[in-house]
Amino acid sequence: MRRFGIGYQAALEAVFAILIGILGGYYVDRWLGSAPVGLLVGVLIGFGSFVLRLVRLAGQLERLAAEGGDEAGREEPASQARGGGRPIPPGRAGANGDGAGGSGEAGDGDG
Repeated sequence: MRRFGIGYQAALEAVFAILIGILGGYYVDRWLGSAPVGLLVGVLIGFGSFVLRLVRLAGQLERLAAEGGDEAGREEPASQARGGGRPIPPGRAGANGDGAGGSGEAGDGDG
């Protein structure tokens, strides 16, 4: 789950870094009267800061994967996703395999 949080964090930082760069460049242009120059510089600074942060987040993900912490780089097997990894004893699985037991009919010998 932590990988998803890091992914959302990276997406938000991308949007805000570039947006802050654009707004900063726009206001510098209005203040100095230098039309598109400030805006372009602001976009480049915002994009550069985003790329730098992305590289740092990649390093953080690599450390998490190397430590084996918090599901980084691992997928949960389907057998453990619902049942906690416990096998269903023979004869206890229901018709749909959910472990409910028996067929659900009255007088079928389950009880």
